[in-house]
Amino acid sequence: MRRFLFLPAFAFLLAPLSAGADVQFGSHDRLQTRFGPAQVVGEIGARQLTVLEQMMPLDRAHTWDILGAWGMEGADHDWLLAQQHHGGNMCGPGITVVRVSPAEIRIMGETGACEGAVRDLRVLPDALEMDIFADGLRQQVTTYRFDAQGMT
Repeated sequence: MRRFLFLPAFAFLLAPLSAGADVQFGSHDRLQTRFGPAQVVGEIGARQLTVLEQMMPLDRAHTWDILGAWGMEGADHDWLLAQQHHGGNMCGPGITVVRVSPAEIRIMGETGACEGAVRDLRVLPDALEMDIFADGLRQQVTTYRFDAQGMT
């Protein structure tokens, strides 16, 4: 009987570990926000990001990945995340955050290069926050906050 009591206790101890999973992003060439499409255009080696059919003032890259778009119901904007890749095997730049609304499409900033996985992503009424592992041991986290004023 003791053997059977051990199994539920062991499962209970492991339960919190699954809640700490990294944020999983997509890899899209085209994605629909609530306000219109975002897409990657151009030939490999010189691709660019467009949002609501406007070319974003970002570097041309080997390729771009649209990671996803998030927003709150009733909010007047969405948050679009994208990442460029240079085509090599070195670590690439960070995640570019774009604020998308019918009135304005604005690049809010880019997270640091060569960082680890995104640990958490929070969409707030007035901001987007991301916790990104800053080290390979997954002990240190850098928190980025994007709001109407930019990145902090």
